Amino acid sequence: MKIIGHRGAVNLAPENSLSSCYALKYINKNWIEIDVLLSKDNVPVIFHDKKLDRCTDLKGDLRKYTLNELKKTNNGLYFSKKFKNEKIPTLTEFILLCEKLSINIFLELKSYYSNNYEEKLVNEVVKRLKKYHLNKNEIILCSYSRNIIKLLKKKLPNYKRSLIVDYIPNDWIKFIFKYKCYSINIAYNKNINIINSFKNSVIKIPIYCYCINNIDDYKKLKKIKINGIITDNPEIF
Repeated sequence: MKIIGHRGAVNLAPENSLSSCYALKYINKNWIEIDVLLSKDNVPVIFHDKKLDRCTDLKGDLRKYTLNELKKTNNGLYFSKKFKNEKIPTLTEFILLCEKLSINIFLELKSYYSNNYEEKLVNEVVKRLKKYHLNKNEIILCSYSRNIIKLLKKKLPNYKRSLIVDYIPNDWIKFIFKYKCYSINIAYNKNINIINSFKNSVIKIPIYCYCINNIDDYKKLKKIKINGIITDNPEIF
């Protein structure tokens, strides 16, 4: 079973940071789940929230700031003074570091905005992957947005795609087949009672559950042979 650090190792380093990669390596884990958004000047950056307030000293929508402006903000002081110089990384920086450290990536393309924005995001992610991903590590592309999944199939067909769902939709089999998804990522706490039956359904597809943060849930999922967990606590497994 894959142990995938949710935004890194968030108990050891700031989320979605380059330091989180080194933290994962320190605890001998080699899978990370990260989030990508576009800056005002359409550069893919690694950040989870739509707004910058929680993790930086800037305010408001990330989309309103250029990369140069984002690079001037602090992205680690919220965690501790030790990370006071942490910066928001670009997708390119993250790809190169993960290849260097042999860390595989679940890359979530965030779907906060319009279809037009989603197409721009996919286009910019595709450019970076084609230029900088040397296939020394694995990158699985995932999203809640069906539109993004469709665009990825068209523009980057050789990469694995994973649909993220909070609740398992009735038409999931039809969608998975049509857009040739590699896997499905499921919110565990909203689907606890049906995970086992879902695992034994007519379609055999890799299943990843999020967020699994305790040993008991991990043991239950390992017993029914779930393919992997996304966790805030990779250091305990």
